[in-house]
Amino acid sequence: MDADLDTGKLIVFLCGFLLMLIIETFKPARVCRSSRLQRLLFHGGIAVVNTVLIRLFVYVPLLLWIVLVEQQGWGLSRWLGLTGYTELLVSLLVLDLFDYFWHRVNHRVRILWRFHKAHHTDTSL
Repeated sequence: MDADLDTGKLIVFLCGFLLMLIIETFKPARVCRSSRLQRLLFHGGIAVVNTVLIRLFVYVPLLLWIVLVEQQGWGLSRWLGLTGYTELLVSLLVLDLFDYFWHRVNHRVRILWRFHKAHHTDTSL
């Protein structure tokens, strides 16, 4: 199941990446001054490092936490009695809200901003 999910996410990412690459090639928003290959290699390298770090320092602790929560019977869905589509909708909203606040924190906290600003600096995006 996990391998299927990872494969699916990879396929969605690659299709989206390819679509954006095609659009950028045939209908660029502006003329790019730097080498496309150089930009792709640079951003690809950042993506690989980011993926490895996220899997090590976020996924592993998060999975351990999920196992503990499941074993202890904790969790908002259980406390609120959510099931099915309601549970899915509330979970997605909470996750999106968390992601929004995490993004805002990345803009406000100096040490986090130093890493986060990478996606704001490439003028060719």
